[in-house]
Amino acid sequence: MSKQVKTETPTKKDAQSKIGSLENMHHKPAGGQVKIFNEKVKVEAKSKIGSLDNLNHTPKGGDKKIFNEKLDFKEKAASKVGSKDNLNHTPQGGNVVIPTNKLDFKEKAAPKIGSLDNLSHTPQGGNVKIYNEKLAFNASSKVGSKDNLNHTPKGGDKKIFNEKLDFSTAQPKVPRVRQTTGETNTSGFSARS
Repeated sequence: MSKQVKTETPTKKDAQSKIGSLENMHHKPAGGQVKIFNEKVKVEAKSKIGSLDNLNHTPKGGDKKIFNEKLDFKEKAASKVGSKDNLNHTPQGGNVVIPTNKLDFKEKAAPKIGSLDNLSHTPQGGNVKIYNEKLAFNASSKVGSKDNLNHTPKGGDKKIFNEKLDFSTAQPKVPRVRQTTGETNTSGFSARS
């Protein structure tokens, strides 16, 4: 069996706002003593650019008459550049006849450079025979590089040994010096001290 724990329910008095929105809770806004008047405003409007300065002006020019007549341009009008000076001119040259004969170029035409003058020419030289034989060239070197062709070089009788040498029995050519005694060695030289 589990033991039940009694917890107290939170009251509204203990609760606080997180962001401090209740800090100014009892504030009363001011400005209720200002009175707003509701009167009709009398506006005296004037034109800004003085367009009413000449209000009583009467325009003149009503005595002009406008005529509505048909104008006769066809009888009185003339061209400016004199294009009607030669109005009754008849062009000449209508009596030239253009022939429509079929031309016979095939029968009468000839080349300009005379390429058909030697048309029946037969070229010569068909009796020449062309031989197809393999040629035997007796070629020799120009600088005499084949003069000593059968030469056999000497010295091929030398043998080359490939052995490991034993230096354990080798002795130096210079005598050994004993540093401690100052005695001469077997070769007869005196030792330096």
